[in-house]
Amino acid sequence: EKERKKKQGKNDTDTDEDEIIQVRIKWDSGRPRDEDRNDERRNGEDEQAEAFRSEGNEYLQADEPEMAATCYLKAIDISERRGTDTPQTLAKLHSNLAAAYMKMKKFEDAAEHSEKASTLDPKWPKP
Repeated sequence: EKERKKKQGKNDTDTDEDEIIQVRIKWDSGRPRDEDRNDERRNGEDEQAEAFRSEGNEYLQADEPEMAATCYLKAIDISERRGTDTPQTLAKLHSNLAAAYMKMKKFEDAAEHSEKASTLDPKWPKP
C-alpha cells in the first residue's frame, strides 16, 4: 500500500479516495437502508392488519361482536393509514365491521360501514 501511494506521489498520511469509498461501502453494507426499514415496517403492518382481521372473524363467529368490531376497526385503521390495500380488501373489512354492528343492533353504524364497503367496491355483493 505504501509503495502504491509512493508511486502516486502520496505520503502515508494522505487518504486515498478509493479507501474512503471502500470503508463507506463496508459501513453501508452492514446497515439496513431506509427503504429496507420501510419495507420491513410495511410487512409488519400487513401481518398485523391481517391478524386483526382474522381475529375479528373468530370473534364474530364466536358471537362476540364487540371484540370483532374492535379488531376490524384496528385492521381498517392500519390499512387506511398505509394506503396500500386494494379497495376490495377495505370493502371486505368494512362489510365485516357492518356485520358486527348489526349483531350489536347498532344499525346506523352498520349502514354507514355497509355504504362505505359499497363505495369502495361497487360490485361488493353484501350491501
